[in-house]
Amino acid sequence: MIITLSNITKSISITEGIKKKVIDNFSVKFDFQNNNFISIVAPFGSGKTTLLKIISGLQKFDSGKIIVDENELAYSEKRIIYLPTNPVSIPWLTVEENIRFETKKDGLQEDKVKLIISLIGLEGYEKHIPHKNSYGFRLRISFGKALVANPELILLDEPFTKMDSVTKEEIFQVLKNIYKETGIKFLLATSNILDAMLFSDEVKILPKLRDEVKDSIKLVRKFSSYNELLNSDDLTSVIKIIQSHTTENSGFQLTEFSV
Repeated sequence: MIITLSNITKSISITEGIKKKVIDNFSVKFDFQNNNFISIVAPFGSGKTTLLKIISGLQKFDSGKIIVDENELAYSEKRIIYLPTNPVSIPWLTVEENIRFETKKDGLQEDKVKLIISLIGLEGYEKHIPHKNSYGFRLRISFGKALVANPELILLDEPFTKMDSVTKEEIFQVLKNIYKETGIKFLLATSNILDAMLFSDEVKILPKLRDEVKDSIKLVRKFSSYNELLNSDDLTSVIKIIQSHTTENSGFQLTEFSV
C-alpha cells in the first residue's frame, strides 16, 4: 500500500467566523510496500491527530488530493483504522466481550476471537474487566477491537504517552506479532523521537504540517529496547536533525535525549 497526500489543506473553526489552518498545502508519501511501520514525528499541537483522521476518512480536508495506491481515498477499498490516544475499551465488558462487541453480526467465530486475543497477548485474561487493569492492558484491547475489522493499516495517535519504557517495549512486541501473523501495517504519530525510532522502519520529521516533509529517515538497524537505542550512534544523528528544526517552544520531546 502506498498513500500519497498532495497539497492537503485543512482548517478548523476557532470561534464563530474565525478559522485556523491546521494543515497547510502539505504533501507526503507513506510507502508501506517497503515498510511495515512508519512514524510521523511532529510537535504537540501541530495537527497530527487531524492528519490521521483525514487519512482514515473520519475527517474531510478542504483541498488537495489523497491517493491510496491508484485510487482516491474516497473510492479506496483499503481498510484503514484510526485508534485515538486513549484506549477505546468498554470498561464494564470483559476482554472477550470487548472483542465481540465490535461485530454487528450474531457474533465472531470462536476461532477468530481466540486468535485475536492471542495476537494481543491476553490469553488467560479473557474474563478480566479493563478498568481494573493498566493503561497498557486496555491499549491491547483497543488493538483487538481494531483487528475485528481486518484492517490493512492501523493509525496510532500518540498511544504511548502514559507508559513507561518497559510497557512500551512489551506493546512493541505485540505489534510485531500482529504484523508477523496478519501483515497489518502501522502508522504512528508522535512527538517522541525515541518511540518513533524503536518502533519504526522509517521516521518522517514534520516540524509543521505544511509544504513537503523536510527529513525522512530510513532506519536500517532494529532496536529491541530503549537502552539499546539510547546507547546507539543512530540516536545522536537523528537528534541533530530534530534539533535543526527545534526552537525553545517547538513541542518536540527532547528532554529524554540527555543520555
